[in-house]
Amino acid sequence: SEGYRSQGYQVLWLLGQKLWLKERLTRLQQGFLYFSQNMGFYVWELDKEKQVLRLKYLIYQDLRGKLHYQIKEFSYGQGSLLEILRLPYK
Repeated sequence: SEGYRSQGYQVLWLLGQKLWLKERLTRLQQGFLYFSQNMGFYVWELDKEKQVLRLKYLIYQDLRGKLHYQIKEFSYGQGSLLEILRLPYK
């Protein structure tokens, strides 16, 4: 991500199934987290099978390291992709 940013690109990762959040956050997954004032820490996941773009937000780890978060799903073709991706900043 830093290499892209240093070239002036805004980076937005859509995580495939192997990188989806589970019970614990890996070091690799930490690098894909974004932050906004409205949604706290969040991440985007792409689900080809269900054909949805998934937003996991208000992500936090409890004292035992277990992840907690809220989920919003957007079906492919549902609304403007740019508007959906801007959602954390509205």
